[in-house]
Amino acid sequence: MRFGLLLVVALTLNAVDISPEIQPVLTKLDLAMADAERACHKAQAQADEDAIKELEKLLRAERRKKTSTLAPALVARIELLNRDIVKLKDEPLMRATKLETQIARQELNEETWDALAAQPFTVEAGERHNRTKITVAPGELYLVVPHPTDTWGRKDSGKITWRGTADGSMKLVIRCDTTRLDSLFVSEPGLLTLSALSESPRDNHGSIRVKIIRVH
Repeated sequence: MRFGLLLVVALTLNAVDISPEIQPVLTKLDLAMADAERACHKAQAQADEDAIKELEKLLRAERRKKTSTLAPALVARIELLNRDIVKLKDEPLMRATKLETQIARQELNEETWDALAAQPFTVEAGERHNRTKITVAPGELYLVVPHPTDTWGRKDSGKITWRGTADGSMKLVIRCDTTRLDSLFVSEPGLLTLSALSESPRDNHGSIRVKIIRVH
């Protein structure tokens, strides 16, 4: 596997076209890495379950005491581990969380964005509400993935990415019906609309593409 990774890096750095003979090797490598990642998640989930059993023993002992300052911390830790287990066993959510982390760390590149299996949706800076065709139902979960290098702007301003300016203006705004969301993850029921944060949209120009990925 290490050789395969080095091969991919070498080909990328040297801008070498991948021949048909090499492509099957890379495909097998991708599958092997995916299998390894799933196995890692399964092992971590098992470790969390084992830790919960030990914490529950401590919790039962603490609750037998007249007063316990440790019990609330144990309960909180058990709840945290249970949430982690749910996530680890949910492969679509794990992939989406990994992608969201890449976005937060500004590690998402154009090639990865282009490869995402979703149709681009264009958010016009001059529109107060760019209505998607997605109405989020209760229990559904989506991830909005902005293009990492697309830019828009205001009158007399330079190029601005979806992250907006230092004061927050021109950042990408996500709403479901009238509820404004603070995350790229969307679970709030309602019509999904996107826009640039601006008091005067008519003074804006440009657009930013996003991909909206259905997680659940």
